[in-house]
Amino acid sequence: MLYSWTHMASVGVKWLVFVLLRPLLQAFARRAVVKIDELSQIMSLSSEPQSKETEKAFRLATVKVSLPVPIFVMLAFDNPFCL
Repeated sequence: MLYSWTHMASVGVKWLVFVLLRPLLQAFARRAVVKIDELSQIMSLSSEPQSKETEKAFRLATVKVSLPVPIFVMLAFDNPFCL
């Protein structure tokens, strides 16, 4: 089966974006998780004890930042139907 030049160009652009964007997205997620952890540690050093709501908020923020990036990468680039 022969592919048109437009199909081949779109595949090339997807792989170029994949090569450039994937490491940036992963680095962003890592930095965000580190910053959330640093903020959690700073909050734990305060004289007031952390409430359950605060602990839950930090856990939720970590999940919301760390999960979407790998899921997006998997759906957008590792999916054989995208090509």
